[in-house]
This record gives sequence, C-alpha cells and structure tokens, in this order.
Amino acid sequence: METLLTEGRLLFVAPTGGGKSLVFQLPGLLLSGTTIVVCPLVSLMKDQVASLVRKGISATYLAATVDPEEQRQRTANLVRGVYEFLYVAPERLSSPRFRALARDLECPLLAVDEAHCISEWGHDFRPDYLEIGAFVRTICPPKVIAVTATATPRVQDEIVERLGMGADTTRIVRGFARPNLSLRVRKIRDRAGRIRAVDAELARVFGDGSADRSGPQAAGAAVIYAPTRRLAEEEAVRISALGKWRCLAYHAGLPSDVRDRVQDAFCGGEIDVVVATNAFGMGIDRSDVRLVIHLGPPGSIESYYQEVGRGGRDGDPADGLLLLGPEEVALRRRFAEGSGSKETSEPKDSSEPKEPTTSNGPNRSTTSTGPIEPPGSTEPVGAERRRALFHELMKWAMGRSCRHAGILRYFGETGDALTPCGQCDVCEASGGFGGRGGGRSRRLVRWLGGLVPRSRRNLS
Repeated sequence: METLLTEGRLLFVAPTGGGKSLVFQLPGLLLSGTTIVVCPLVSLMKDQVASLVRKGISATYLAATVDPEEQRQRTANLVRGVYEFLYVAPERLSSPRFRALARDLECPLLAVDEAHCISEWGHDFRPDYLEIGAFVRTICPPKVIAVTATATPRVQDEIVERLGMGADTTRIVRGFARPNLSLRVRKIRDRAGRIRAVDAELARVFGDGSADRSGPQAAGAAVIYAPTRRLAEEEAVRISALGKWRCLAYHAGLPSDVRDRVQDAFCGGEIDVVVATNAFGMGIDRSDVRLVIHLGPPGSIESYYQEVGRGGRDGDPADGLLLLGPEEVALRRRFAEGSGSKETSEPKDSSEPKEPTTSNGPNRSTTSTGPIEPPGSTEPVGAERRRALFHELMKWAMGRSCRHAGILRYFGETGDALTPCGQCDVCEASGGFGGRGGGRSRRLVRWLGGLVPRSRRNLS
C-alpha cells in the first residue's frame, strides 16, 4: 500500500487469500474520489461490493445484469460523487458512453483485479482485458495497481507493458507457496476407477458423512472440478444419491438464479460438496475447503494452482487430488489443439470464468521475455499457447519431483522456496526428499500423442 501511494504504479502478485483486495481498497478509502476496479466476473463484483457495503463503505457495480432503471440511478449517483468504489467488467471499458462518464469522474486509482487475464500467455486470457490499456490512457488515473495470484515472469512483463505502467514499475511478488496444501496426482483407467477414487477421498477427509445435518459442517467442504457440464451434473447426482454428503452441481449452463442459490448454499455451509466446471471458484468466500478434486486435467498449471488453491484458505491443512484418466486427458488435449468439444470450456461472457481463448487479431505484441507468437509460426497464437500451457501441466503431473517445488519453479521461484514439501505424493514415495526430478520426459511426449510440435520437443 505504501508503494502504491508513493510511487503510483504497482504490480502485486500474492497467493489466494493474501490480501490483494485490501491493498487497493484501503488506499481507495484514503484517496478523494471514486476508485474504479476492473473485475472479470459479475459474481465477484457483487461479492466485493456487498462486502464493502456491509462495512459501511459506499460502493456499486455496473453490469448488463443490472435492471436498466437501477443502472440509470447508479450512473446518476456516480456523477454526484456518491460512491467511493465502482466495479466494472472489462467489456464496459470499450463503451464510448462509459469512457465519457469516466473522464468526468474524479478517479484517483484504477485497480485491475485478476490481471493475468490481460496476458495471452496467462491461463484465463480475456481479449476484453486488452481494452484496459486504452482506458488508462483515456482517463489518466494518478495511480494504477494490477493484482493477481498467478503470473509467471513472462505474464508479469506482459501485464506491465499492456497497461502502459512503465518498465520501472515496482513488482511485489509475495510468493506462490501454499505449504498447507497436500498435492497428489493419480492415474485412473476408467469411470469405475474415478468413482472409487472420489468416494475414497471424500470418506478419507470427511468420514462417512451425514445426510441430515442442519447447520454448517465443522469438517469443512469439498470442491470437485469436472471437465464438462454433463459430468458435473452426473457426478453431483451420483454423490447425492449416496446419502452421505450434501452435494449440488454448478456450471454456466444453469440459470443465474440456480447458480446463485448453489453458491449461497455452499458459502453458507448448507452443502458439503459442489461439483462444478471452471465457472465456479473466483470470489467464493469459504475459507474451510478441505478438499479439491479434479476429475480431469485443467488447461495449465496456472488454472490448476488457482483452483486447487481454493482449498485451505484458512491456513489449515487441505488436500488436492488430480485424476488423470485416458478420456479426460484426450478431451483436454483436443481442446488444446483447438478441436475439443464445446462442452469442455464455459461460455465467454462477463459472468463466468474463462478458458484460454484464441486471439487472431492484431494484439500480438512483444514482451521483454520474447514474442507472443513464436517467430515463423503459421498457427494462431491461441493454439500455440494452449499446447504449451497444457504440456507444462502434464510434464509437472508426470514428473518425479516435489509437486510444490515444481509449481514454484514454474512461477519463477528460486532458492529455499524449492525445498521439497515432504507431504505431496512424490515426497511421500521418496521418503520426503522430493524425488529425482524430471525422468519421464520421453514417455510423456509419447503419451501426449504428438501434442507438442517436433520443433518444440526440447521443452521436455
């Protein structure tokens, strides 16, 4: 906060639960005018605004989901300077009407939440985030902060460049370590193997459960990520039918009121397990998630770490289990190659998290770490990016080095941070010393079935 207030430009990278919102909210209260916060999700905006209002802070958000009359009232209040905070989705920044409104506001601070979405090499690239740089030039706020939980050095470079923050912008990286998470990867053969693994894990963490609980469960909750909506619904029905754990499904294909009810029930402790696509997670305010299971691989290490990082936000131990089955790996591989089922990822709108998306437009700039599109490539940058990110995830999943050390190395950590954690599956199998590292590269390339172009296979 001191750096932001004195220097005016800051990139802040901190793990989930690391106080990123506080770092721009408290300075926003100290400064005169209306702080504008760019946020990718309507649900996240609603939660942030509701939290501020409960504290007696004047805040609002503008989104297409707001009733037109209510939007007019909120806009009028903005002009009158009523609000200390305004949350908006990046899609709104391209509106000439909103830009004109913003120019007339006294905006002392612009905060960009989930800033990794601005990078084509980030795991949740959002083309609309590319409008933020032009918006900054339009309103010229005295102070700008970009915050994110997952950004490699390359992504950090791109965030700073695309926001026009200046090469000398201070970067405060609080590290990516989550030592309270126990990470494991398990291969499964088929649906039956997946079911056995899920049920055994739920029983191990929560016991036999009880279907007639009336209050929040002291043992915490579980999030199960499914690669498709269909599997999310099927698995939720199956778990509910066991009569042991209260379980519901969540995905972007459900009506908004149903999604709201599921989210409220989960955050309020009324259900024990939610089976969801990647549409669930950002802004979920429940700190006692004890278990995160992935029924298939996500698209990148960033996606995985952000999702599994929703476990143990209270600092107590939590478990993460990634299941690798042939069908799920093949499905994600097809998506990485640009030929996957539409059901693999969620719709690209301002109310749900996004999978990586292809950019074929002119936004192929160069960062200090190299070109966004590899020289001589004839493929869309999105396809190249998806393949590279997925390959890094699978290389990590199939590797023999400490799970935590491998992730921290990917995010650019060095030194003591890479000490074996002693509690992941690899460390446990090797007596707590984190394994030998590498070791399965050739087998991995064969198993991916030619996913990585021959010219790029030296990555392994």
